[in-house]
Amino acid sequence: MNKEIFRTEKGKDCILRFYNNMLEQFPLVEHFFIETKYGTTFIVSAGEEKNPPLLLLHGSGSNSLAWMGDMEKLSQSYRVYSLDIPGEPGKSEAVRFDTKGDTFSLWLDEVINRLALDKPLLGGLSLGGWAVIRYALTYPEKTAGVIALAPTGIVKPKISFLIKTIFYSIQGEKGIRKLLSIMFDGAPVPEEVVQFQVLLTRHFRYRMDNPALFTDRELKNLKVPLTYVCGEKDYIFDAKKAVGRLEAANPDITTALLENGHALTNISSHIPKVQNGTNTELSTQ
Repeated sequence: MNKEIFRTEKGKDCILRFYNNMLEQFPLVEHFFIETKYGTTFIVSAGEEKNPPLLLLHGSGSNSLAWMGDMEKLSQSYRVYSLDIPGEPGKSEAVRFDTKGDTFSLWLDEVINRLALDKPLLGGLSLGGWAVIRYALTYPEKTAGVIALAPTGIVKPKISFLIKTIFYSIQGEKGIRKLLSIMFDGAPVPEEVVQFQVLLTRHFRYRMDNPALFTDRELKNLKVPLTYVCGEKDYIFDAKKAVGRLEAANPDITTALLENGHALTNISSHIPKVQNGTNTELSTQ
């Protein structure tokens, strides 16, 4: 199974060694594994257990490090659980779920049940954003609300996205730096992010499928508060088109269109929106 995700065992070890070294820089978080029928799931957690639960899912080609910059602030008010999605470059099972079925929701539901969480608030980025919306559609009675940062499943990716990704990825570290600069909309990219992406390009096989778009009926019938956040300069999705579709399908969905690219992680600033239903046309992080 690992050979389908990681190109070699040596490459896998390089990625996980980097991951472990980065986690050591965040001593306030806890790490643990839980077993599910879909394999082992690795979880990074922080905050007092008496706090309301907040569960986070990263994007494709990533892991729980995506949330570390926000973890300290979030853990002051929430018991935060950041999950490594199976089949991605983290420490969970190296089995990639098919987005066409219900495995993502079944896996997430089992994790929530094993953690004994009562209606957690869900947050997700990109693929993780799609996954938490899908879960909320399947299990609305178990979901307090959803914050989806640049999720897939709202509008189709831009054709230029794939072309740019392939073009820059084959140029080595120089190309990766250029691609990350586009994703971060020219903002400074942490060197650790660059080096991790270099490792992934060498040793990891990225997911190639895209989840199907949510139907208008699904969006209209969504029964939990949803805040959709996307950068106006997102190079993967047409953010304005996505906002227009969501607002037409369900006026109760809160939207926030930012002056950013695709690399959004500051989820803490959007929690009040999903709790209070505040609509924001343009803001900054």
